[in-house]
Amino acid sequence: RLEVIVQKIIVTYYFIKKILLGKHCFSGPYSNFFWDCKNLIIMHIDLDNWYKPDLDRKELRKLSKRKNLPGLIHFGIYFISLFASGYLAYITWGTWLSFLFFFIYGTIYSFSVSNWHETVHKTAFKTRWINEIFYHISSFMADFEGFRWRWSHTFHHSYTLQTKDDYDHEIQISRPTDLIAFFLNFIPFSDLLFPHILIKYEVIKHAFGYFSPVVKISAPEKHKKNILLNSRLY
Repeated sequence: RLEVIVQKIIVTYYFIKKILLGKHCFSGPYSNFFWDCKNLIIMHIDLDNWYKPDLDRKELRKLSKRKNLPGLIHFGIYFISLFASGYLAYITWGTWLSFLFFFIYGTIYSFSVSNWHETVHKTAFKTRWINEIFYHISSFMADFEGFRWRWSHTFHHSYTLQTKDDYDHEIQISRPTDLIAFFLNFIPFSDLLFPHILIKYEVIKHAFGYFSPVVKISAPEKHKKNILLNSRLY
């Protein structure tokens, strides 16, 4: 027990060190190892010790089966809740109640990213065209241009956390880490101090035909036209 605790403390130390110093500690696709900045294995994650539910494969296959109705119910409840809270925020504008309803509205709206993630993986609906409709709606709400982010997210799952050669541009914290930009994330509107890294700035660049590095390495040449046209629509 003590050995495990010490091991976790060491892993936490190296993990924080990697984030703060911004070292290129991940040199390839994500593996089941924690590495320090000298490529030394300090811990191997033993997946056998993880909790695994006693679930029959046939039952798992049944639960994983895609259906249209649950997705439609989910999005129905989502948009009804969004519009209702938005309306309540509007009619209570100028009163203290508007703070509550805008908080509820903003919290519900933020889940558009979760909707985007399910639809980008095409798991929300059985029917492809229904999934595509809600994918592009969710992409617009989350400020993710649909075609660019579909290809970059596929690339992200192939080369997760890779910082050498084909860079994983969906890493939440850049490598090396810009500490000022990182801490400014917790201050509202501070991202306006770095307009060149905003998603909106990228969309504007793409609309004029200047593709960012993530598009160049992840999107096939024949699909870049879709990114161009959709960026202009955005």
